[in-house]
Amino acid sequence: MRRRLLVCAALAVSATASGGASAEVVYPPTRTVAVEDEFHGQLVADPYRWLEDDIRESEEVAAWVAAQNDVAFSYLEAIPKRAAIRARLEALWNYERFGSPRKVAGRYFFTRNDGLQDQS
Repeated sequence: MRRRLLVCAALAVSATASGGASAEVVYPPTRTVAVEDEFHGQLVADPYRWLEDDIRESEEVAAWVAAQNDVAFSYLEAIPKRAAIRARLEALWNYERFGSPRKVAGRYFFTRNDGLQDQS
């Protein structure tokens, strides 16, 4: 999570400082539904509940995610220093890491990350 926040912050600073990626972003429309739940006597609207469906099971949600990704990646790819920032961050994060060992059922287990894996 922290890695993604740093990348986003670095890209935003780069885009702002270099004057790149300043075009207005136009997002695809997102439909809303009239869904309300009652919690402790209070009605709570949930107009985007349909987006909670699994993209592997809902073609509509999969299409929405694809459209959002098209917008996001076209913006991100327009940032002039993006490749240099990515290369530098990968160089900094590319080292082998091990988690603390823990004992389970008489055996010891630990996590390992070869450097650029998303998760150990």
